[in-house]
Amino acid sequence: MGKRIDNSTPNYDISSILELGDSHKDFHIGEPAFGAALITPHRSTYYCILFLTKGSIHHVTNLQDDLIESGSMAFTSPGMINWWHSGDNKLEGYSILFTRDFFRQGANDIVDLSRFPFFQWDAQHKIELNYNQQQEIQSLLKRMKKEYDEKRLKNHSVLQSYLNILLIELERQYTDVVSTQSIDLPKSTRLANEYKCMVSNQFKHKKSVKEYADVLNVTANHLNDTVKSVTGQTAGSLIQEMILLEAKIQLHQTEYTIAQISYNLNFKDPSYFGRFFRKHTGMTPQQFRSAKGEGAIS
Repeated sequence: MGKRIDNSTPNYDISSILELGDSHKDFHIGEPAFGAALITPHRSTYYCILFLTKGSIHHVTNLQDDLIESGSMAFTSPGMINWWHSGDNKLEGYSILFTRDFFRQGANDIVDLSRFPFFQWDAQHKIELNYNQQQEIQSLLKRMKKEYDEKRLKNHSVLQSYLNILLIELERQYTDVVSTQSIDLPKSTRLANEYKCMVSNQFKHKKSVKEYADVLNVTANHLNDTVKSVTGQTAGSLIQEMILLEAKIQLHQTEYTIAQISYNLNFKDPSYFGRFFRKHTGMTPQQFRSAKGEGAIS
């Protein structure tokens, strides 16, 4: 599985994902590859940009399952729970992984990554590019890959510049694509998407549908009806799904005791957490933990 950085939920660094020995690696560009650490729910400490030229794979983040196909791009940022599944065996394209520290090395500590819309937690994390956009992005990625592989004089500075250009170009294209798509989205879909994003970020502290409805300026009944019509699930079941997902990750991928996990998730006591977990999974937390390595996280 690779190295783990101890936190309330496991965070995987670039070295863990690529099975490298250098825990300080801050940048990588290569062919898309999805090892064991990526096909189960996890958090990462790095930014990721995926561009596919062949094949497809599902990417789940913020309770949203997106199919990433040829000509599509996907984005993740540090701290988000996400995973990849049901992909083709033969994927082609480019995967870029980098950390915030990559831009802090040398004289180019000037890039504010938080300003790019595709890295924000409430963003749409997939876009589909038209043919001309694909050609522009692929041309830049080819030059980046060549520079990365050749490791010539001032290689790091050149890669910083290339990455900065890529991010700016993606910001332009992302803004155009998302603004067009947002116009076409029904109001109900926009509300459901906003709710799912809020749940992904605030599920530890907001446990009732009414708390989210108040923030969204709608009634709890309206929110529940809207979410169910769009997703097929009730608003409350999505909260439970996110809590269970976090619990499963901590049970399988940390050494926290069950009591510690229950307090991490803001349950009033471990016995209540145990009853909640068993009700929704058919197993006690300890039974689930004992099934480690048998594909129990789903």
